[in-house]
Amino acid sequence: MKKIFLIIVCMSFMFKSCKTAYKPNAVNVPLLQEKGEAKVYVSFNDYQLAYAATNHIGVMINGQNFKRSTTSTINGDVSDFKQTNNVFEAGVGYFGKTKKSLIYELYGGLGFAKTKIIDKNSSVITGTYNASGLKFFVQPNIGFTSNGFDIALSPRLTGLYYGDPKTEFSSAYLSNSKLDQIGNKAHLFLEPVVTIRGGFKYLKLQTQLGFSAKLLLFG
Repeated sequence: MKKIFLIIVCMSFMFKSCKTAYKPNAVNVPLLQEKGEAKVYVSFNDYQLAYAATNHIGVMINGQNFKRSTTSTINGDVSDFKQTNNVFEAGVGYFGKTKKSLIYELYGGLGFAKTKIIDKNSSVITGTYNASGLKFFVQPNIGFTSNGFDIALSPRLTGLYYGDPKTEFSSAYLSNSKLDQIGNKAHLFLEPVVTIRGGFKYLKLQTQLGFSAKLLLFG
């Protein structure tokens, strides 16, 4: 029987290790149990979908549209920093359930990531930065779900490879902000999160607590 669950992500904490270029997207933790289940996640920055194609095979689609801006004034000069991050990824995995009602899942997927940065000084653009590349993830989940409460642990492993970025920033700016370490290199991150959901059977609020730790740099 087809069941559709709606998850509203009301709060998501993710401490990123790459300060100006990489913003981890929310982790999709469906905790599927049977064929026909569909779970939809919505928030201000992220959207996610998961579907149980069989009693053990699940598929997911994840996306992110994150924007941030900061303004500061130093000696009368106004600095305006804007950043946009976009992610689209799709994955497939296996899920099951133990005799003690613990749900276990293992997903893997591929996608695309894009970062755009604009820095202005007193309304004059001092530089722009555009980088796009490939993303992959491997994500095990283990958790418990009920009609009113879910909890799960997910130690996601994420890999990113950005191509040659297009930028107008000076070499000094790129070095100070560490943007010179992004292009033509592969980056590997460990991103463990704890997911907690509460509410009703078909409608729940979700919060995630986790961090992103950079493990390796290739290239």
